[in-house]
Amino acid sequence: MDDVSWSRIVDGSKPVLVAFTEFGWKDPKDFIKVSDEFKDSEVIIAKVDTSKNEELKKTYDITTYPTFKFFPKGDKNNVQAYSGPDSAVDVIDFVRIQQSPSLKLIKDIAKQFIQTPPSRAEFLKKAEILVDTLSGQDKEYGGIYTSLLKKIVEKGDDFITKEKERLNGLIENKSTTEKKKNDFTKRLNILSSFAPSATPKSVEFKSATPAAEQPTEKQVLDDGLPESASRAFPGVEYKRVY
Repeated sequence: MDDVSWSRIVDGSKPVLVAFTEFGWKDPKDFIKVSDEFKDSEVIIAKVDTSKNEELKKTYDITTYPTFKFFPKGDKNNVQAYSGPDSAVDVIDFVRIQQSPSLKLIKDIAKQFIQTPPSRAEFLKKAEILVDTLSGQDKEYGGIYTSLLKKIVEKGDDFITKEKERLNGLIENKSTTEKKKNDFTKRLNILSSFAPSATPKSVEFKSATPAAEQPTEKQVLDDGLPESASRAFPGVEYKRVY
């Protein structure tokens, strides 16, 4: 994508995640797995070589590479800069959360579930109530969270490490179909997003902006759950690069 095609692609009709790069930057192999996670949805992933597009570089204050910025559907001027940990797993979370704030709540609840063993039943129930308010892909994604939490309740914390090993093995198995690999990767990414003891297979990259302020545990608990979550989240097709 360049200065000429920018207005045609980032026009507010679809959500767009843009990777601002410079000459010589290569697409990390593992990061392309993001497309397998979200390939059936409308989010566009585009790449801008700032060494050839100085105006875009200046407009969006790009100083490190790659830098990721998200342009929401219907509000392209409300630009959200990615500033999370250096892993593709966290980029996946970032995109989903931009599309559905309810998923951020579910992730926070899952983290509290891990950190507070005596209150796990309470947090599991809270997550289940929230998932019941969702629909479409949001509901499917949230349901994976609650199914993993249930397994941890049943089998203990050892389940986290064992499940990670099992999923990695299945993903690497040559006999596993692409569809199954995508399903296993999704489950692995979700488990990685809230289970600190796990080490996901991911690619590291730098971000240009300070970390966004995140809600505290107390805020999540005090605010309670939303009455509904009507927006289904789109995903990412990394192969759709301009």
